[in-house]
Amino acid sequence: MFAENVTTPTLIMVGEYDLRTPVPQSEEFYQALKIEGVETKMIYMQEEWHGTSQNPSNFLRTELYQLEWFEQYMSEQMRQRRLVFGEEESGE
Repeated sequence: MFAENVTTPTLIMVGEYDLRTPVPQSEEFYQALKIEGVETKMIYMQEEWHGTSQNPSNFLRTELYQLEWFEQYMSEQMRQRRLVFGEEESGE
């Protein structure tokens, strides 16, 4: 599986009905990353396939999970330059 080569914090999102990357395969990868000490989180989306297009609230939730994950690992410089509602934060 090559999980021993992964060093990047990894967010895994899997749909209940996903046929491309089935839940057991995602769980196996998640466990392998945890064993290797990689910062990881797995989010299981009910009533979804490979993506979050079935339910609008799942799509919104996906976006919020991703935003939270990336903000957690952003550098301070990136945080200061991020766009908030289309406008740069003041602070320069």
